[in-house]
Amino acid sequence: MMVAPTLMALLACGHLGQGSDAEAYADAMQRLFVENQAISREFLDVAVLVKKQDLAAGEIAERFSERVVPRATALAQKVDAIDPGSSGLEKVHSGIERAWAIRAESYSALADAWTSADNAAFTRAMHDNRSVRKAEDRYIEAANRLLREHELQLDP
Repeated sequence: MMVAPTLMALLACGHLGQGSDAEAYADAMQRLFVENQAISREFLDVAVLVKKQDLAAGEIAERFSERVVPRATALAQKVDAIDPGSSGLEKVHSGIERAWAIRAESYSALADAWTSADNAAFTRAMHDNRSVRKAEDRYIEAANRLLREHELQLDP
């Protein structure tokens, strides 16, 4: 795992300064954004199958429950475990923590809505999922503004 070498290198340097904290933070978050993109691709794969009518409602819910929901839940837990340190990103980070928790909940709600054929619940879950995308955009803009001071940038 890449986290251990990064942390070991930072610890070997002695005191963790703001620059080191920002670098470790950016590195950790960049890996999570790669994972987030993989989950989004899985979501889109299911959406394409729905549009083509290649999956029955039960199969859609099962695919969400098995492939999308657990990964989104794990991602929300991983982002919660990240410590922005003294990089000044604490407040900004709390926004992405909440956003990814909402996304995991919305994916779970989508699976439930498919199972129960509840169009209203499906619409609410899709709305929540779309609002997360907007929150991600705000997070990236704010985080990159702060990371620029350390010549760093997140590239989702």
